[in-house]
Amino acid sequence: MELINYIQDFNAVSIGIRLVLSVILGGLLGMERSQKHQAAGVRTFSLVCLGSALIILTNEFICLKCGGGDTSRMAAQVISGIGFLGAGTIMVTSNNRIKGLTTASCLWISAILGLCIGSGLIVISLFCFLILMGTLSGLTRYNDWISKNNPLISLYLEVDSKTGVDELRTYAKSNYYVIKRIHRKHEKPLTRNDLCISVEMDLVKNVNHEQVLIDLDNIQAIHYVEEI
Repeated sequence: MELINYIQDFNAVSIGIRLVLSVILGGLLGMERSQKHQAAGVRTFSLVCLGSALIILTNEFICLKCGGGDTSRMAAQVISGIGFLGAGTIMVTSNNRIKGLTTASCLWISAILGLCIGSGLIVISLFCFLILMGTLSGLTRYNDWISKNNPLISLYLEVDSKTGVDELRTYAKSNYYVIKRIHRKHEKPLTRNDLCISVEMDLVKNVNHEQVLIDLDNIQAIHYVEEI
C-alpha cells in the first residue's frame, strides 16, 4: 500500500515509473495487434500510451505550479483527438469489407490507459490491462466461431461469365441453400473473361463456412472465391 501511495505522489521516481509502465503496457497491447498483422503495432501503441501519460503528467504539473486549474482539460483533448489516429486504421476493402475497427478501439483505450497510468491509478490500470487482453484473446475465438457457423455467408467470386452464375445456383439448390442476393462487381478479374460478383447466401442450417468455400473452389466455373 505504501508503494502505491508513493507512486501516486508527484515526484521524480513516480513519474519515471508511470512513463515506463505506460510504454510496457502499451507495447504489450500493440504486440497482440501485431500478431493479427495490423499496421498499428508495438511502437504505435507504446507511443500512444506514453504520450497520453505524459500529457496528464504535464497537466498535473502545470496545475501544481500555478496553484490551481483544470486537471482534466488536456485529458479531454486526448480522448477526442485520438479518434483521428484511430480513424486512419479503419479501411473499407474493394469487397466492401471493413477492417481495422478493433485496432482503432484498442488505440482509443490505449490512450485512456495512458491517462490512468499518468494519473497514478496503477492498480486500476493493471486490472484494465488484464481485462482488455482477456477480452481480445477470449472474444476473438468466440467471434471466429460465430462467423464460421453463421447461417448467412457473404462471398466474393470470380466466375466464368457464361456458366459461372448458373453453376453457383445449381450448387446452392442441390444443398438447399438460399441465394438472397447476387451483385455484379465492376472490378478487374484474374482471368479476362471472368465475371466478378458478390453473393449473399443463407445456408439455412449450421454449416462450417470453410466447407462451403472448399465446395465452391472445386466447381470448375468458379475460379476464385473469398468470404467477405
